[in-house]
Amino acid sequence: MKAVVRIVLGVLPLAWLAACAELPLLKPGPSPIDPVIAAERAFVRDVAEHGLRDGFLRHAAEDSVVFRPQPAPAIASLRAQASDRQRLDWTSERVVIASSGDLAFSTGPYVFALKKDGPISGTGHFFSVWRLGDDGKWRFLIDSGTNHPPMAEHEARARGRGPMLAWELPSGKCTADALQALEKAFLAERRGGAPLPPESVAEDVVRLRQGAAPTSARIFERSWTHARITAPGIVSRAFDLAVFYGEARFTTNSPLFGFVHAWSCEGGRWRLKADVANGRL
Repeated sequence: MKAVVRIVLGVLPLAWLAACAELPLLKPGPSPIDPVIAAERAFVRDVAEHGLRDGFLRHAAEDSVVFRPQPAPAIASLRAQASDRQRLDWTSERVVIASSGDLAFSTGPYVFALKKDGPISGTGHFFSVWRLGDDGKWRFLIDSGTNHPPMAEHEARARGRGPMLAWELPSGKCTADALQALEKAFLAERRGGAPLPPESVAEDVVRLRQGAAPTSARIFERSWTHARITAPGIVSRAFDLAVFYGEARFTTNSPLFGFVHAWSCEGGRWRLKADVANGRL
């Protein structure tokens, strides 16, 4: 397997549509993200043909995780499910790939139905981490997301009939020490500490929370009384994309939920690229 580096450590639909109109669109033509987009589309086709369980198993890395709601081994969790004919449609609106071509992030809208031809019963946004294997195939390493009410043209966008939005690619050189320091600082913020400095947050950061549409603005939420990274951080060979994930809770007795923090080296500085937490605000 191509080794990525591991290190220890309710919204108005029309307002969202107007905001999308102001976002930069991906320019047409060949792009380094094209193989990841192709892998995601093949994933969608397999889920449509074989069902959620078997479709996901075809595209899961051996060490992949899903969020139920805290992180759990994907393959074991999927194999424990019964075969199904539920329907899940989704499409990537943003994709970013490491300069080493071995790690990528994708995010976009999804729609879910309990039956293949049934009415939509759930909508939201996903965030996935992809890794390139030795066999040249992209597989998901992390599958996460949040649910929220449908936004403008949500179903059409989830089924690939929307624009592809630009997401700045990584650039420059960044260090492990700086990455670890920022992740620790961000966990401290989640526990009620000082916020990350603005220069450590990408302008095109994607923040996902349960019940709310994606935003790039800082989310003011209850502090976490517990937060723990449950696996070593994952970093691209070029050391320009990185991700940490774990579990947290808002109060001592509240349910555990999962979180994902994704980082991109931009202009020689680590910047928060995605901030996902699936606990109810």
